[in-house]
Amino acid sequence: MSNASLLLDVLPYDFNTRGRKLAQALADAGPVAYLGLSSAGRLGLAVAAGESKHGAIAVRHVKTRRIWERRTLLASIYNLVLAYAISGVRLAWRTLATPAALVVVGNPALLPLAWLHKRKHGSRIQFDARERPGGIRTAGSLATWVSRIEPWMFRAMAPAVDLVTTVCNTHAAEYAAFGFRHVVVVRNVPALAPRRSRSQIGLPLRFAYVGSLYSGRGLESLLRAVAQANAQRMICRLDVTGFASDGYLGELKSLVTSLRVENAVAFRGPCSQSEVFARYFEADVACVLYEAVDAANNSLPNKLFESMAAGCAVLATNLPETAEVVRTARAGLAVDASPDSLAAAIRALASDLTQTAMFGRNARTAHEVELNWELEEAAYREAVDALRP
Repeated sequence: MSNASLLLDVLPYDFNTRGRKLAQALADAGPVAYLGLSSAGRLGLAVAAGESKHGAIAVRHVKTRRIWERRTLLASIYNLVLAYAISGVRLAWRTLATPAALVVVGNPALLPLAWLHKRKHGSRIQFDARERPGGIRTAGSLATWVSRIEPWMFRAMAPAVDLVTTVCNTHAAEYAAFGFRHVVVVRNVPALAPRRSRSQIGLPLRFAYVGSLYSGRGLESLLRAVAQANAQRMICRLDVTGFASDGYLGELKSLVTSLRVENAVAFRGPCSQSEVFARYFEADVACVLYEAVDAANNSLPNKLFESMAAGCAVLATNLPETAEVVRTARAGLAVDASPDSLAAAIRALASDLTQTAMFGRNARTAHEVELNWELEEAAYREAVDALRP
C-alpha cells in the first residue's frame, strides 16, 4: 500500500468532475480506489451500485436509497435517516477495510471517517475543499446542516489533515485560518482542449447555459433578460443544457411561456461530460451565472473554465472570484444578476460583434497559457509527493 490512494466522496464517480481528475493524477504513482455513494446530491444523481473499472481507477459505489429531491424538512429527515445514514455505515466499513497511504476526502462530512482510517492504517489525509467553508445556506439542503457545524469540525480535524486543496485563493486563506497546516490552490480547470476553428459570429448571438439547473444559478433572471433584449428584434438565442428536477424544469418552461420567448430558448436536457465542450463550441457566449444567495457561490466554477477552453465569450455575474478571472483575461462581461443588467450586457455583446469575438479569442488564449489541467496537475502532484514517505 506504499503508494496506494483512496478517494472518499459522497458523489458518484461519474458525476464528480473534480474527483475524477484527482484520481487520474494519482494513478501514475500507484493503485487508486474510489469509494462513493450510488445516489447523492440535491438533484438525486444516481448510478448503479457495485464495482467497476474506469481506466486505472477501481470504483465502488455503495448502495444508497434513491434521494428524495424535495426541499422540505420531511425530505431532509428521510434522506438523512433512510439514505445517507444507512449507506454511510456501508461506506465506513468499506473505507476501513481498504488500506491506503493517502486518503483524499471530497466532502467535509467524511473527514471523521478519514481520521479513523488514519488511526487504523497510518495514512495521510488530503481534504479537497471545493466549497467556501460554512458557505452553503440553501433551504432544505442537508449540505446546509453540515455547513453550520463545519467551523467546529474544521478546527477539530485540522491537526490530522496533512494537505488541503482549494479551488481559489480566498478559500485557501479561510481554511488556513482554521489551523490547517498546508493549503494549496488547485483550480478546477479542464485539460488542454484541442484548438478548433470557429465560424464567424453574427446575429442572433448564440448563448449557452451548461450545468445543473436549480435556483441560485440566475436562470430566471437570464430568461427575463432574453425577453428584454429581444423585445425589438431577435438578437440572441439561448440553449440550456443540464439536469433539473421535474418540478424546477416545469417552472422554467412556464416562465418561458409567460415571457413569450419560446422561439428564443431551447431546453436540451442533460449531456455527458464528454459532450460539454461541443455544447459550448456551438455557442458564441457562455453564461456563468451565480446569485449571491450562498457564500459558496463565490467560487471558480467548472463552467467558467470549460467555456473559456471552447473559445466562448463569457457573460458572468459579478461575484468576485469569477469576475476577476473574466476581467483579467478580458474574456467577457461580469455584471449584476438582475434581468436589467443581464439584458444590457446581452445588448452590448450583440452591438459590437468584433469585441465579442475578441472576448472569445482571449478566453481561449487564457486556457492555453494558464487555465488548463496540465499545469494545475503538476502543482497538485508536487504537493502530494511531499506527503509521501
